[in-house]
Amino acid sequence: MTSPRIFVQIASYRDPECQWTIKDLFTRAKYPDRVFVGVCWQFVAEEDADCFVVSTRPKQVRTLEFDASESRGVGWARHQTQKLWQGEEYVLQIDSHMRFVDDWDTKMIDMLGQCPSPKPILTTYPPGYKPPDTRLSEPVAKLRCRRFLDSGVVTFINGGEKEVSASAAPSPDAFCAAGFLFAPAQIIEQVPYDPYIYFVGEEISLSVRLWTNGWDFFAPNKVLIYHYYGLRDKYRRHNVGRRDGRDLDRFTTSRVKHLLGMENSENPAVLVDIEKYGLGQQRSLREYEEFSGINFRARTIAQYAKSWPYHLTESAKSDRDNAHQQPALADTAQAFVIGDGGVVFSEPAQEIYHFNRAAMFIWCGLEEGDRQAKIVGALGSSLGLPEDQADVLLTEILRHWWDLGLLANSPLAEDTADRALRQGRNIGAHVDTENFPEETTLHGAKQRTYRLLSATVQVLFETTEQEARFHPVVAHLETKETSDNADAIVSIITRGQHHFVYLDDEPNNHCRDIAALGPMIKGLILQAGINSQTYFMCIHSGVVTDGSTCLLFPGESGRGKSSLTAAFVKSGYTYCSDEIALLSKSSCEVTPAPAAMCIKESGFENMAKLYQKTSELAVHDRVDSVLVRYFLPPDGRLDRSVGGPMPVQRIIFPNYDPSRPTNLASIDKAEALRVILAECMAIPTKLDHLGVAEFVRWIRDVECYQLTLSSLDDAVAMGKRLLAEREPAALRRN
Repeated sequence: MTSPRIFVQIASYRDPECQWTIKDLFTRAKYPDRVFVGVCWQFVAEEDADCFVVSTRPKQVRTLEFDASESRGVGWARHQTQKLWQGEEYVLQIDSHMRFVDDWDTKMIDMLGQCPSPKPILTTYPPGYKPPDTRLSEPVAKLRCRRFLDSGVVTFINGGEKEVSASAAPSPDAFCAAGFLFAPAQIIEQVPYDPYIYFVGEEISLSVRLWTNGWDFFAPNKVLIYHYYGLRDKYRRHNVGRRDGRDLDRFTTSRVKHLLGMENSENPAVLVDIEKYGLGQQRSLREYEEFSGINFRARTIAQYAKSWPYHLTESAKSDRDNAHQQPALADTAQAFVIGDGGVVFSEPAQEIYHFNRAAMFIWCGLEEGDRQAKIVGALGSSLGLPEDQADVLLTEILRHWWDLGLLANSPLAEDTADRALRQGRNIGAHVDTENFPEETTLHGAKQRTYRLLSATVQVLFETTEQEARFHPVVAHLETKETSDNADAIVSIITRGQHHFVYLDDEPNNHCRDIAALGPMIKGLILQAGINSQTYFMCIHSGVVTDGSTCLLFPGESGRGKSSLTAAFVKSGYTYCSDEIALLSKSSCEVTPAPAAMCIKESGFENMAKLYQKTSELAVHDRVDSVLVRYFLPPDGRLDRSVGGPMPVQRIIFPNYDPSRPTNLASIDKAEALRVILAECMAIPTKLDHLGVAEFVRWIRDVECYQLTLSSLDDAVAMGKRLLAEREPAALRRN
């Protein structure tokens, strides 16, 4: 047999780093003559000459070139690269900004041979590097599931650094990273890349497709490759100027949910070629859920998936299979009935789970000490199921409870629940303090003081340009209070083309484009305001008020939360927030936190229809690569004496979908609670049974609705009719 060859497939979107990635992979390969590269170049010819400064081994680099406007997203681009494969024995899929270790080609092949599987894949989130070629001393790790987004997409994070580094061989994993994947090239023929995946859900859908086709994932036990996690030029991002990006994301989300059995879709645009790019037949989706610890339909993550080795081991599987034998409920879990279903709170896991009618029925039976046979009989009678089907259902539910740590013999995760305020930071990104200026004294600095909630923040500007760029974002929060006892001090120093942000004299963040300063500092002021409060829970939500009560619009980014908030203000309400709702302890009342409304680029046009002057506002560059404007809607009421905590009148969950008519419908309370928890940004103190009981009582009394949103005018009209109908139970009780 001839020496094995490697095909490296790269999707590059206007990325100047790609040419240096190609140069580095050839330079550091032990046998560069056996390496071939396939690149899907997406670029703007008039603007991207710096992407093509060097050309390394052009005879071994195959390309497909597209104008950036033709791009259909990451799945489409990676699919294009696979067309350039010419029978090489191995394939390496990477991002366009990578660096390599010496002899990476032979090391990858050798390490793949150590994997105990006939169809192995090496994959993980690699450590980082800084251009041009500074490799960061970060340990190797493997992927583990972090959480479900409200969209249903699962996100990953690195874990097990100590265990992976100490291992003499690659470690089995349940997930793959799309930016580093090395495997035998049969993977291209057996599981071709889905070209209809725009961005959302790329890695979880690929993981399930590969695993159900018999492929096994392994995390390398040594560093093989490095990834650049820093921000790219704001004008060279896939989402800039993409008017159909929101629709493509929405189609992809629906496609992934359909693929994973979460929600069936009948939309032809969602299901195009779904059979060709569907699940495999060698292993089932259910088997993948057991192995990975993810229950897609229930949107839960098993406790064993949160501890090393982050998947179901053979010994744990035996215990799981026997979960239905003499089951006993964990004494650290407590159930609360809500409607036909309910929720269960697990104190060790610090999680609240949504139960349907059948699960709640079984839980109550076990609490009362009923034997399994009695529960099966009663369950069958209640749901109209034959006894054998009721027994299967009971077994499945008990196994799921074992996964979640709700049974007496269930495992519990070693790590604690991640309830810190999420900053939207890219995985692997970090604050690089090495390049921060040693001299941090600001001479003749201009200072302003801002107040949000109970926090005062002093901001020191070194230049008038910094002040002019940032101050309009928070001008309404400026206070004449003395800054001597400020809760936080933010300093901005400019050196050359870079701007460095300090928080209380400690390096906090930096950027090259001054347009990124506004979002950075606004985030620090918002964080200071949140930290100044005593609260039960912080949720991602829009908030408006009529002066005495408030409406909540919880929702993930892209659901129409900000647009709905602005429309209600336009109709006569007062703006409180489009980002956070701080629920107070016991009463769950909400205190206004009126930081400026954030309008994302995808919403520029719609917001300008409501408030024409927003089209004239400065554009800022957020840390997650989204271009935004900041706007404080004018008060819709004459009485502006709003400031203290207010009871919640209604909760409306928006779901922007231009393809469906606007509709407002009641939502099940247990489901409402699940969505609120999905949008939880922070719980500052450990949950206990008493606090959860108060929270459940609150949600029982608040009327909750699902709003399918395509017309803001119709949505506001429906909402105002609803609000005029009757007084909510919570207010009648008061």
